[in-house]
Amino acid sequence: MPTGFFAGVDGGGTRTEACVTDGDGTVIGRGNGGPANYYASGGLQAMLVAVQSALLGALGEASLSLAQLSGICVGLAGVGRLADQKVAQDALQGLWPELPLIVTEDSKTALAAAHGSDDGIVVIAGTGSNCLGNKGSACIGLGGWGALLGDEGGAYSIALAGLRRAIRIHEGLGSTPSVLMERFMAGLQLTRARDLIPCLAAMSTPEIAALAQVVFLSAEGGDDVAMEVVNEGAGALAARTAKVAELLALATPRVALVGGCFRAATYVARFSALLHMRMPVARISVSQVPPCEGAASIARRVYSESVKENARHA
Repeated sequence: MPTGFFAGVDGGGTRTEACVTDGDGTVIGRGNGGPANYYASGGLQAMLVAVQSALLGALGEASLSLAQLSGICVGLAGVGRLADQKVAQDALQGLWPELPLIVTEDSKTALAAAHGSDDGIVVIAGTGSNCLGNKGSACIGLGGWGALLGDEGGAYSIALAGLRRAIRIHEGLGSTPSVLMERFMAGLQLTRARDLIPCLAAMSTPEIAALAQVVFLSAEGGDDVAMEVVNEGAGALAARTAKVAELLALATPRVALVGGCFRAATYVARFSALLHMRMPVARISVSQVPPCEGAASIARRVYSESVKENARHA
């Protein structure tokens, strides 16, 4: 096992989580920060603040300094393109010029957390959504298009779908009754439906995404309209998951669910049912390992490979 201390950071659209581990992977410190998707969370500077805050919190809990780290891996939402990864890498390396640093997309750190080096698929449904699978050295991802172009099945998309249905019913254009408008209004402390316009305009992406909980709770309470929204989101994720499994020729895929949406039992149940309709043999579970720990494992692996490579050339 590698010696030293390693940090992993998971920067999502709602929050950032960091951990510090020793050489065998035992977590000795954790920290938190704000949103870190720089396309949707206040820009590059906000991402830097969130990542640094989370990392310094983890180091503080571990009673370590930055100089004692042997490697850092940062997984970020919104850096699926190599160009974006380079921008983030350069900016973060500017904070820690002396430290070995890896920047990658958050789906890869979630995949490492859920499956290690084994074959499998990870489905992320946080503020946004993404799906990534690997088989051996092959890695294929679908989704992760962002709020404007996709992210179906993520909390932001679910919240908007619920709000739009609530407005339609409020205007008398829906035949199925629903408690959604009433619950949105109560949660936002509004008295008139039209007050949703300025209220939502002033809210951030993570704040709007948090309204997905209104949809989940309404669905669990038997609201048919809310359940339609849940089914649509879960169905979009199930379709992408099945496609990734097909492209990788994974006959009996292990599918790990990651992100705040999967804290809702109804969502897990609907996703599982819809995926099993497409792939009856899929093995589905909610991942119990935080993606920041997957990031730290990547940092340890890269460090260990570097040490071995240097030894071969010594």
